[in-house]
This record gives sequence, structure tokens and C-alpha cells, in this order.
Amino acid sequence: MKWNHKGMNERFLSVLLTAAVMAGVVSGCGSATGGASTNGSTALAGNAASAASDSTSAASTQTASTSETAAETQSGATTADNSAIDATANRPVSEGEEIDASKLSNVPSSSQEGASTAASSGETKSWPDLANGTTAQDIKDASGDTPQIVVFGDSQFDNDRTSNGMSAKLAYYAHSRVYNCAIGGTTASVEDAQEAVQTPSEFSDNEFIGVAYAATGQADPAKVFGNHYAYNVFMGCDLSKTDIFIVEYGVNDYFSKRQCGGNGSQTYQGALEIGCAMLKDKYPNAAIIICGPGYVQFFKGDTFVGDSNTMNNGIAWLYNYADTAQNVATSKGYDYLNGYRQLGIDTSNASDYLLDGVHLNPSGREKYAMALARISLHLLGYQLPEMVDLSKADYSTFTKK
Repeated sequence: MKWNHKGMNERFLSVLLTAAVMAGVVSGCGSATGGASTNGSTALAGNAASAASDSTSAASTQTASTSETAAETQSGATTADNSAIDATANRPVSEGEEIDASKLSNVPSSSQEGASTAASSGETKSWPDLANGTTAQDIKDASGDTPQIVVFGDSQFDNDRTSNGMSAKLAYYAHSRVYNCAIGGTTASVEDAQEAVQTPSEFSDNEFIGVAYAATGQADPAKVFGNHYAYNVFMGCDLSKTDIFIVEYGVNDYFSKRQCGGNGSQTYQGALEIGCAMLKDKYPNAAIIICGPGYVQFFKGDTFVGDSNTMNNGIAWLYNYADTAQNVATSKGYDYLNGYRQLGIDTSNASDYLLDGVHLNPSGREKYAMALARISLHLLGYQLPEMVDLSKADYSTFTKK
């Protein structure tokens, strides 16, 4: 996703440059033949975080009310419930203003903008793993090892690969090794023309479908990831050891005006279903957490022009994509984080949690990562105290179910 808000482009580019060159401080993940490299533990700066306050949003007001209990009930369970949200029921698309992305300054214009770049040209490397959550009381997976979490997603994870980034924060709170294979600006769905001309083995696009093909051995990772740093990340670990896959897409499908519901990889719903099914078939012992998009705001230069509660893409509202992701998860037995409804980020507090109207700032990442860590710990079989603040928690008190 492209970052371009309130005259802070130079600062953002500096962050991206730092992420690109710090090969020794970036998380990695990948092929079934590579070995994970772990160079010690990481102490995160500013780990006295606010607890992730999850929320459910009232459709009539489009305002999220924070509720930790709701999040623990909805997204913290190891088994997804059977409830489903009607992703078209909240408001008809005919209401509100349709966004024109070409006139906005903080929306992505291509899948490569905002993305970090690979330092190598095709060779396989096993990078030191920053996102190593080793602490005094380790959480262990079923095999007695440090849990392994693999992320496929967009720039919410890709735009900061330092100790202040999402994957490092998730690693800290989940006490897990997190491999960040996200690519900024990417969608879950593919364009119609791509699928029409490409078989899986020929696939050379980095949307979730292409990444899923690469992860399941059906496509060449070098073609799918290209020169993005995520290629080195992907090739740096053994995917067969994965305990949890996090699939985080949606805002770019919305900006790209991809169909929200429906079958087939050209739609957001269909792409999530197809890609996750491939992962589950190849790695049946790994859990899957689907994360849809969260609340966003739109700007023209420095001028606020609306938000995702007042502007649609001509096809659906952003919260329709968020609810569709949740529906896919509940219908297929996966877990989910519906950031639009559970994190409590809305019009009233967006400046506290959003960097540029779209990407999360450090406080937003703390909230998001802690919510994901709760779900992850539940999936790893641990019982957590209700409404626990993971920044202050005694992990030695977490018991296995």
C-alpha cells in the first residue's frame, strides 16, 4: 500500500530503505528444503503496550464499540463458530460517495509501491530471524519447539520489518518465531486476464493465489515473489514446520475494485477460499487465521475527504470485505481477526492508531499484534485469563488445554 500523507513521505521512504538494507534484522520464511535461522532473542522497544481492545461494530452507526470480551469470544477460540455476517446487509452501495482512487493521496497505485526489495537476485538465503519471540517463559508448540507463524499479506506487515514492525510485535506477544512473507500492495484475488493465461506452474503474480501456489510447490517462488525481499524471507525456513498461517488481505482488493463475494480466484471471497484450501491440504496440521481489512480514512494531500464508513468503491463497502473474510473463516473452520469490527479503531480515534489513514502506526500495531497473539496462543492450546494484557502477563501461568 502506498504511503503518502501529511507531508511525511520522506520519513516513510527512510523506513522502507532501512527495512530493505537491514538483512540482519528482517524476518524470513519459506521452502520445505530451507532451514530456519534463529540468531538469539529480540527485545522490542516500547513493549509496554496498551491491551488490544477488540470490538464489535454496530451496523446502524458504523462505529466500533470496544469490547475485549467479544474479541476473546469471537476470535480467541480455537474452533471457529458457525455464525456468519451478511456482508451485504449493512448498507446499500448506492448510499454514500464512490471513491476515486486516482484523486486520493494515500491509496496504493501498484503492487510494488510501499514494498521492500530483495537484496539478492534469485539465490536462496536463510536470513537471521528478527521475529524470534524467545523470553523467560517460552510458549511451545505440540512438538515442544518454539511455535512457527508464517504471514502472507500486504503492507500492514511488509511496510516495517524492524523491531517496531507488526511481525516483530506478534513474535514478542505470541512467544513465537514469525516469518513475514508479506508483499506491500498485493491483493488476495487475481485479475481476470492473469488466471486466463496462466497455469499454476506458469504463475508469476504475487497475489495470495500466486503465493499459495508457491507455498504448495505448484509455482516457482522466484517468479511469484520476484525481487521483493519476501522472496528471501520465503526461502529461509521450512514451511512444513508451520503451526499457524496468517492470511491478511483485503484493502487492496477494495481499492482495486475486485468483486467482494462470489466464487473463483478473481473474487476476494473465492481467492481466500481457494488459497487457504491449498494451504490446508498441503499442511493439514497448521491452523489458519484470516485477517480482513480494518477501518481506513481517505485524503487528498493533507485534506481529509472521507472514510470507509462514508465512501465505497462502487462494488462494496470496505467492511463488506472484512465481513466476507470472517464468513470464509467461520464457514471453513479457520480462525479470524475482523479488525474492522474488533479492534475498536474508528472515526473518533483514528489519529491514535493510523499512520496515514491506511497503515497502522506503532500503537495500532501493538493493538493488532496483541489481538493476533491471543488467537495464536489459543490455537497453540493455551488457556489465557480473560481480557489479559499480554504486555504485563505472566506467561508461566498460561496452561495447556
